[in-house]
Amino acid sequence: MQYEFIKPVLTGARFNNHSVPLSILKDFTIFEEMVIETAKWKYKQLNADKKRIPRDFSKDMELHLTSVNSGSAILNISITSALLIPPNNLQYFESAKQEILQTIQNVAVGTPPTLPPSLLTYFDKFGRELNEGDSIEFENGSSSRVQYTPEVRKKLVRLSESKEWTENVKCKGVIFVVNKDNKTFGIRFEDGSKVMSSYEQLFSQTIKEAFDAYDENARVLIDGIVVREENTGAIKSFESISHLTLLDKLDVTTRLAEFEVLEDGWLDGKAGYSFDKNALKTLSEYFEYRYTDKFDLPYLYPTPDKTIRAEWSFHDTEISLEIDTETFLAFYHSISFEINDAIELNIDLNNQSGWDELNAQLLALTEKVNV
Repeated sequence: MQYEFIKPVLTGARFNNHSVPLSILKDFTIFEEMVIETAKWKYKQLNADKKRIPRDFSKDMELHLTSVNSGSAILNISITSALLIPPNNLQYFESAKQEILQTIQNVAVGTPPTLPPSLLTYFDKFGRELNEGDSIEFENGSSSRVQYTPEVRKKLVRLSESKEWTENVKCKGVIFVVNKDNKTFGIRFEDGSKVMSSYEQLFSQTIKEAFDAYDENARVLIDGIVVREENTGAIKSFESISHLTLLDKLDVTTRLAEFEVLEDGWLDGKAGYSFDKNALKTLSEYFEYRYTDKFDLPYLYPTPDKTIRAEWSFHDTEISLEIDTETFLAFYHSISFEINDAIELNIDLNNQSGWDELNAQLLALTEKVNV
């Protein structure tokens, strides 16, 4: 028997190609567990005269992903059973689904959840693979949809009365201590807080390289699941680490993030304007996806007039690029001291063609050095 159960719709930029990241599917194994336990809770509510839940309550019943439809990404999830006729307990699974959706809807609009705190703990793991801007939408028997977002998830977890909650994050820091005997390391995050964590053997070489370069303030990027304190939201520990990368010492994203905290008057209290965070994020993405990986990253400096100055050195040639963070128009200047030759260009970094021009100028210099 196969019974159509629910059709969640995944919305967000990474679902626009009608495909589903494998990491998201892990969330729905938690959803299945939540449905089963909520169904048991409903059984107890509706059968107060029964002393216990039947041992075979969910036997031969599983949630299966049967297909993915287009329109963002629509998951067709069915209950399957080896039985030829619908199991007697199917009604409780339907009731559980409605309770879960009603709880999400209630918390989204600021009203109390219908589920008890013990069942709300499942929301800690269901949805933690969602990024900012992502959501899961559920039909709830009407034209409106129940929208489950990272923000709603956090509210649900806090209502579970748990003292901590987990989150899938990417964070940067400096490794300041390593214990090879018990395979642990300490990382100091950019806000100054510190956390100790265990690590797997596959990360040992990267951790060693990062620790050896501690005096150079070498940073690592960690992609993993962290445990956060309930009240402060501070990282308490790592539940797991999936990726650990040693960053280039001139990593653009890290450097630009340092400019976000600059306030008006940052230069001697008299000059210097603050930078728009969205503009810095855009510039970081431009360097990530449009700047060729054939060259070293530049040194980046803030200037008082809301521009970013990028600098490179090639043999006898010094290069600077003054980038207006409001227009992304840039002034390129290079000077060769050996032959006293200078090049000046206006480059539009809003377009790939502008980055192609910048990359071409740098390539010409590297070819000149290698001749």
